[in-house]
Order: sequence, then C-alpha cells, then structure tokens
Amino acid sequence: MDAEHDLKAELHPLYAMATLRDNFENDQNDEAWLMFVRNQGDEGYCSSQVWDLGLEDYTVRLPWRPGMTSVDVDWSKTQFVGTDGTSGPTVSAVPPLMPEGPDTSSGVLVTFHLGPPVTSSYIFDPGASVPYINGALHLVWTGQPVAETGRRYVSRITMPGLVPSLAGSAHPVGETDETERGVDTAISRLTPAQRQEVTKARAVVATHPAAVHRLQSTGPVKVIARSTDLERRRTVTRHAIKGGPAIRKAKRDAAE
Repeated sequence: MDAEHDLKAELHPLYAMATLRDNFENDQNDEAWLMFVRNQGDEGYCSSQVWDLGLEDYTVRLPWRPGMTSVDVDWSKTQFVGTDGTSGPTVSAVPPLMPEGPDTSSGVLVTFHLGPPVTSSYIFDPGASVPYINGALHLVWTGQPVAETGRRYVSRITMPGLVPSLAGSAHPVGETDETERGVDTAISRLTPAQRQEVTKARAVVATHPAAVHRLQSTGPVKVIARSTDLERRRTVTRHAIKGGPAIRKAKRDAAE
C-alpha cells in the first residue's frame, strides 16, 4: 500500500512489459510492439530497496492477429538495445488451428536472454550495469484481416512456462501523482540556466549510465508445430528477493 498516493496498491519493480503501439503503424504490414525486460529493479519513486527476480530468460506471448495465416519480423525496422551479455529477441510462431476462430494456445513467442542479475556488485558499485533490454518489434502478417473493435492487448510473461495472453480493454489512467507532478511543475517554472543546474545536480558522481549496444537480428520466425508439451502450459509463481539498498537511486534522489 502506497501512502504517498492515496493508499492504493502499487507493484514495483516492473520487470517486463509488452504494449501494442496504438493508432500509428499497426496495419497488417507493420504491427509495432514496444517491449522491455529486466530482472532487477527498485521500488519506484518512494523506494529504498532493490529486488532481484533471478530470471535469465523471458518469453512473451503476443496475441495472434485474427484471420492471419503466418507472421514474420521486419528486421529493417525492428531495433532492440541491451546491456552486455544480453541477446534476442528470437521469435517463434504458433499458428491457430483455424485462422478465424479463437485459439488461446496460438501466438507469437518472443524470447529474450538477460543473463544473471547483478547482486552484490550493484549494491556496492553504483556504476554497475543492471541487465535489461528494450526496443520495438515490428511484425508483418500474411492472411485475410478480420474486423476488430477496441483492440487492446496486455501480454503475459512466461516464467518459465508458457501462459496464454490476456486480452481486454485498456484501463484509462486517471491518477494524479502529486509529489512527482509538484517536482515537474517547479522545474518547469525555472529559467533555462536554473534548469541546467538541476540537470547537473542529477548527474550523481560515481554513477554512470548503463552501457548498451544494439542487439543483432536473429533471423526468420520459426514455426512451432502443436505438441503435447506446448499444450501442457503451466503457470509458475516466482517471488523476487530483496537485493539490498538502492544506493544508486538514493544518491540520485538526494542530489535532486
């Protein structure tokens, strides 16, 4: 329960997310998914601890587009960056048994490799890099499109089993984060010279931006045939463990 924001529930850290880029490219020839994965993070704005999930690999199941018979990746548009030791995404497809009908076991499986989370070195070395990957995946579909209304998807992460995607209407964000908004409002009223001073203050000594590199394309989509292993999906509950104080974040907050 977050007492800073009207005693509502908050879940931190965010380890993985996939969201369909809405009202822009998403026609049959260019469906863009913005994706992010990591295995360690702090508790957000009102935080003091780091939490380790321990996973080294993630598979995200994206929904199969109704009416489509196959899917490929447009690597000329797809771009991901990651820290050292990360790789992906590798993309596999599980076509539906019938293109027009609902099939919760079909989907596009997008797999990322992170490597082990940084533990003690992150706590004692504020310059240590936490494994993460983020970027945009562009899918190209083949088939006869089916009319859709209110298309909004939230994709579940598999840890490590395969979990069908959760589809539904997006919830509007109506909350007001008073503390964060107050800081932003105060900064917006500063002169350009004063804003530059704030920017310098945020650049904490002994902390460094994580070094990232562009990840290489992993080739064409692999089609996965139906099998008993695929159909026997399982949900795995994974609990994060406390990884120590969020030293880097505390220094940034103090500087600001």
